[in-house]
Amino acid sequence: MGRDVHAEAIVTKAKDTSVPLSDRAVEAVKSIVRQYYDASLVSDVTYSEAEKGLSTSPVGKGKDLKGKIFVGKYFIEHIDAFAHRVLQVGHELQHVRQQRDGMGGQKNQDKREFLAYYWEGLEPTKDGTGVMSAANRVSIIDAALGYYNCFASDDQKAFADKQTELLNRRKDVDGKHGNAKTDPPTTCKRQ
Repeated sequence: MGRDVHAEAIVTKAKDTSVPLSDRAVEAVKSIVRQYYDASLVSDVTYSEAEKGLSTSPVGKGKDLKGKIFVGKYFIEHIDAFAHRVLQVGHELQHVRQQRDGMGGQKNQDKREFLAYYWEGLEPTKDGTGVMSAANRVSIIDAALGYYNCFASDDQKAFADKQTELLNRRKDVDGKHGNAKTDPPTTCKRQ
């Protein structure tokens, strides 16, 4: 359940303070993409001081579209929560796939975020990356549910099965490992 040698190498390199933080952040994301995901989905990784965690901008169009990932200080300063950081990168790559599938534009933003948080909330941690805390899992699931609550009734009906999956998974992890039980969001909440 701990981190394997590949994960440890990424974390160790990311914590090397002899290297500028911006360089460490970019290299950590690039290393995570190479180790755990499809690197062909990414055009570039750039450090952005203003970025709170990660974000992605589309580069190109259609099936050849790639994502430019922006990484901020928080991501690298919290690299020890490695299993979560790996899933965060996967969340951003979900957005690249969504854009490739025609879900671009402002009108689909809530759907994109819901589906990416849905994926991140239910996706098992990658082998060898360690564990993710129950509290983090609940937080991610709640982010998905917050976006679900922003949907119009037709979209809520269309995604009701995914809402049920999230609520069921939430029951499995809520109030575990010394954390107090909490209620899922019932109103629109965007991150």
